[in-house]
Amino acid sequence: MLHRKIRAAESEHEFDVEEAKQDAEAVLDRLEHLGVLNDRTWLEHKVRAGIRKGHSPAKIRAAVGSKGIDQSLVDELLAESDVDPTLMAACTFIRKRRMGAFANRERDAERDLAKLGRAGFPWSIARKVLDMSLEELEEIVYAA
Repeated sequence: MLHRKIRAAESEHEFDVEEAKQDAEAVLDRLEHLGVLNDRTWLEHKVRAGIRKGHSPAKIRAAVGSKGIDQSLVDELLAESDVDPTLMAACTFIRKRRMGAFANRERDAERDLAKLGRAGFPWSIARKVLDMSLEELEEIVYAA
């Protein structure tokens, strides 16, 4: 991103682009050395926040993948979770959308399955969370 900003500034100001790129790299290296710039810490936050918000692991992978983060690191962080992150995210998803046991009125199960599928949850997880009792769902959702 800094390289793009440097190229954009080149048209307005006269300076050596290569020298500016080297300076930018030196600053980034220094920030990384100091621990201010850390992909893993940022990614841990994004993964936890995504699961808390009810985003499927597929959606989380896509979001951080667009930032250039290695997918193996995302998979590693998802595997470190105490609870199945897909199950936890699906429970949060249906709680937020008042589906399954969280529904306050009769719902169409096929439509709910379709919504979970479009959100990136596997059919087996979608079916499981829609069949769970309110107590089981709350135990999973509020465990985090």
